Amino acid sequence: MSTPNITSPHAATGCPRIISLHNAASQARLNDGLIADCVLLIRGENFGTESAQFDSPVNEAFGIFVLFPPHDRFPIYSITPSEIRCVVPGTIPVPQSYLLELHTPSQGPGACPEISLKGRMVTTEPGLFTKDDSVSGPGMFYTYPDGNDQPIPPGDPAQPTMIQVYGTGLRHTRTLPTALLDEMNVSVIACEADTTRPGYDRLIFQLPGQNLAPGMHRFKVMADGKSSNEVTLELMSGMSFQQSAVSR
Repeated sequence: MSTPNITSPHAATGCPRIISLHNAASQARLNDGLIADCVLLIRGENFGTESAQFDSPVNEAFGIFVLFPPHDRFPIYSITPSEIRCVVPGTIPVPQSYLLELHTPSQGPGACPEISLKGRMVTTEPGLFTKDDSVSGPGMFYTYPDGNDQPIPPGDPAQPTMIQVYGTGLRHTRTLPTALLDEMNVSVIACEADTTRPGYDRLIFQLPGQNLAPGMHRFKVMADGKSSNEVTLELMSGMSFQQSAVSR
C-alpha cells in the first residue's frame, strides 16, 4: 500500500495544505494510489478565497493549479477554499510512482512551503456518479443509445433494455467490470471513456430479460476486486412503459 506522503504536513497558519485525496464520485479515500484519467477530489485548507465551477475543466483557477511536474496539469472542474475537483492526467503508467504538486499564489508576507505528494499509480478505484452528489442517491443512468433519463423501461426478453451509467476510475481495469443489480449479476457490454467529459467513464449494461419490480433498485460495480459506491436505479412499471410508448 502506498499512502500519499505530504511533504509539508505542518504548514504555517494560513498556508495551503492537502489533507486527503478521494475518488470524486464515490468519495472513497485513495489510500492505495492515484488512478489515471480519474476525477479526483483534493481536500485541504487555504486553497485561496474564491469558489467556482466550470462546465469545461480549466488548467488553472484563480492562480491555483495542480500538476505532475514538469508540465502535466490536472484539469479543474471546481474549486473552493477547501476542495479542488480535478482530473488526474493519464501520463504516468501503472505501477510507476508519481509526484503531485499544488501551486497557489502567495497569500501573505511570508513564503509558504511547497506542497507536494508522493505515491504510486494503480489501475482502478471504481466510483459511480449520482445526480445529487449524495454518493448513494440516484445514479447517472440513461438508456443506451438514445439517452432517456430515469425511470428506465423494464427488461424484455424480446427487446432487451440497454443502459449506460457514468462513473470514474473504471476505464483502466484489467478485466471488464462486473455490474450488480440488487446483488444480481447483469451483463456488461462495454466500459469506456466518455468522449464529452474528461475523467468520466461510461459503463454499458443490459437489464436481465425477466420481470423486474418497478421502483428503486440498488446498483454497484466491481472492478479488479474493488467495489464502487452503491447507487439507486429507478425502473418504471410495464404498464407505464406501454402507456408512454402509445403516447409517442
